[in-house]
Formats: sequence, structure tokens, C-alpha cells
Amino acid sequence: VRKQRAPFNPKLPGRGSDPKVEQPSNAPTPAVLIKNVNVWTAVDAIDSEGGVLNGVNVLLQDGKIAAIGSDVTFAGAEEFDGTGKVLTPGIVDLHSHAGVYPWPEGIWATEDGNEMTNPTFPQVRAVDAFDPNDWAIPQILAGGVTTSTILPGSGNVIGGE
Repeated sequence: VRKQRAPFNPKLPGRGSDPKVEQPSNAPTPAVLIKNVNVWTAVDAIDSEGGVLNGVNVLLQDGKIAAIGSDVTFAGAEEFDGTGKVLTPGIVDLHSHAGVYPWPEGIWATEDGNEMTNPTFPQVRAVDAFDPNDWAIPQILAGGVTTSTILPGSGNVIGGE
């Protein structure tokens, strides 16, 4: 029987326990306007560009997207030039072992990323080993990652999905 871990502790270093780390306030944040940016919407076919909105303005109010469009303006907003830049709805991590090699590291019984009995093991699936209680997941989310591709380890020549 696998012993359940203690619940995630948000008071880990850098997560509220350190007085030198600036704590979030409930005060509204100033409006921000990102002008002429290319937005990857994470939607397959929102337009003819397959989920890309080219050269649009994005208005952020209170930390949330308030408007997107070529004619969006807002008096008094802090403006940034997004020409030639890409804006996504969050950080996309295309190669992660979170939940397959749970944190804290060093507990051999929870390191389920590789099947080292054969150099080719295409049938190994990360979903079969994924631990949704991995303490690293809230840390990753707090860092802005909204999408991760969780993969098995890289120890096999062919390591599965």
C-alpha cells in the first residue's frame, strides 16, 4: 500500500515564507496594452491562420485579458510594443517529467520514468506512472506554466509516450 504524501505546503521557500519575497497584494494592477503582437490562442481554428492572431493589441486589466483586437486602445495604460513578438496564454513546456519523477527527488520508489530492462520500450506510458500529487506541480503552475507534455524518462533509446 502506497503511503499518501502530506498535502502541498505553500510555505516552501519562495512561496510566502521568505520576508524578502514580495507578497501579492489585493490592489488592482495598472492596465497594460501590448500593441501589434502575434497571439497564439491555443485554439485550433479560430481564424484562417489556425489559432494565430497576427498584429493585434491585447489589453490586460487587473492581471486578466480584457480585450484582443486590432483596434483595442485604453487611455492611461502602460504600453509595450509587441512587434515581431509572440504572446501565448501561458508558458508551454514541451518536455517535462513532472509527476513521473516526483519532487522531492531521491525516492527511488516514485521514479517511474524509465524501464531500464531493455533499450527499446515503446510501450512505456507516462500516464501509467503519473503522480498527480507531485509537490512540483503547484510550483510549476505558480511559475506560469499552463501546458506540459509529460514524457517518460530519456534513458531508453525508444522510451514510449
